[in-house]
Amino acid sequence: MPAMHGDGELVEIAGYTDGLSLRATVGTIILAALPIVLGFQWPLTVLVLNMLYQSMGRF
Repeated sequence: MPAMHGDGELVEIAGYTDGLSLRATVGTIILAALPIVLGFQWPLTVLVLNMLYQSMGRF
């Protein structure tokens, strides 16, 4: 019985956080890749990060 309850909890948590974690994962990958892609051009990086931050705030 506890195992079934645990599975139900896992499914419920996974369903609840799926969209959020997906967005967070994509965001983390983008944030990590941006400085490398831009060749560490920090003014441009900061500008893009600011735009991304503002756009994510709307969701």
